[in-house]
Amino acid sequence: MAGKAITVAVLGAAAVGIQTWLLPVVNHLGIGRAVLPLHDTVQCKPVNGLEACEDHWIHRQSGISYLPCSTIPARQQWCPAMDMLNGHEVEKLPSDTIKMYDTNTGTVSTIVIDNPPAHLDGKLHLHAIDAFADPRDPEKLTFFINNHGVPTGGQSAHAVGADSTVEIFETRLGSKNWKHVQTVRHELILTPNNLLATGPRSFYVSNDHFSKTSQLRTLPLIRLPGAKSSIVHCQASSVAGQAPDCIEAASGIQYPNGIAKGPESTLYVASTALGTVQQMHIQADWTLTEGDRVANVKRPIDNIHVTEDGEVVLATIPKVLKFVERAKKAGGSCETEVWSVRNETSDQKFYGSKYSHSLLYADAVGDVAPGTTNAQLYKGKLYLTGLTTPNLVVCEHSTYMR
Repeated sequence: MAGKAITVAVLGAAAVGIQTWLLPVVNHLGIGRAVLPLHDTVQCKPVNGLEACEDHWIHRQSGISYLPCSTIPARQQWCPAMDMLNGHEVEKLPSDTIKMYDTNTGTVSTIVIDNPPAHLDGKLHLHAIDAFADPRDPEKLTFFINNHGVPTGGQSAHAVGADSTVEIFETRLGSKNWKHVQTVRHELILTPNNLLATGPRSFYVSNDHFSKTSQLRTLPLIRLPGAKSSIVHCQASSVAGQAPDCIEAASGIQYPNGIAKGPESTLYVASTALGTVQQMHIQADWTLTEGDRVANVKRPIDNIHVTEDGEVVLATIPKVLKFVERAKKAGGSCETEVWSVRNETSDQKFYGSKYSHSLLYADAVGDVAPGTTNAQLYKGKLYLTGLTTPNLVVCEHSTYMR
């Protein structure tokens, strides 16, 4: 009888584990998920010359935009966020580039860094981008880009991880020439993913993982405990050689990825592991306190952006295994979904619902913008780009006219 009781208890615990842990993880990864098309993809047009651009910043007043771009073969060799660390091979390939794209004319230009420091000269390995516009001179822009350098001195990237920094540049709106002004290195900038500028020398950065090289880095995606990470705020010093002042602004976040400025003193952070968007409140000392959970889309979220009217646009990965396979094989289809989060306007707001989320775009075949990690909604058009997209894609639909 005791043996039967133990067996029943074990089976019961297994059933609970399957229901409460395994099935949600399988669903989150998109295993068995059917991605249904939303909007005719023939209304999407590629923009050549913008390959493997993980992020996209648009100057909302002018329509001039900037993207940190690479090549699909280079991403295949070197992508620290996905533990692809073949530094020896990626160094044989052309350097990443910063591109300028005019959404009005479709013109693509390559940015020239006039004074690259030695560690960046021909050795860019770019990830995210954000910018700060001087309120006294709105055409004076300070750009923040995180660069995942290949470690030098014979060090193995698999042993020490990437030499990740945040690079600061200054330029004028529309200029193809940038001036490098500062490199920010700090022990708290561990695995930098997305950026949010807060001043001419200050920024938030999300650490997508809790370790550069640990074999346990996949724990967040399968929702196991003990693998939470952080958002860091840094104030770079104007004194040459002086260390930046960096603090852990928020901790205990599972796979923080995209971050974006919300209304007033708020920040939104997307969790790739949980599929949620969390509102955070910015304090006077730059720490963050938790606010509302504004969305749970039940699939991994990458970059997020906020439109002029406060709509939050989410680039999501509905089929994670296909996304990873494409990244590692440098090819293949990969479905795309873009979601939107808005203030609740239906009758549900009278029952306490503050926000609603809905599907904005979906490519069920996965060949329009495969590898999408970024979506921007701007002037009635949806701009898609990503880690392994072959180009920028611009989609039009009547519902994008807000």
